[in-house]
Amino acid sequence: MPRYYVHLVLGPVVIHDRHGAEFSDDDGARRHAIKDIAAVWKSVTIRKRNPAECAIVVASTEGELFRVPFVEAPGVLPVK
Repeated sequence: MPRYYVHLVLGPVVIHDRHGAEFSDDDGARRHAIKDIAAVWKSVTIRKRNPAECAIVVASTEGELFRVPFVEAPGVLPVK
């Protein structure tokens, strides 16, 4: 299985995933990223940030594969 690195971007701050995790494919990594966003967003400290400036960056050893903005995860933006 491929190894993915799931980095957390909070505005100018980037928290790098040094260990990575194995997922069967990009879709599995994206689902994991969305779950991570939902978990991180529950933190009072994180919720003070602008969600439009936050994202999960999913990468391989070759570099960035894709980004999942916080605003794409359920529960981050208020329902209108």
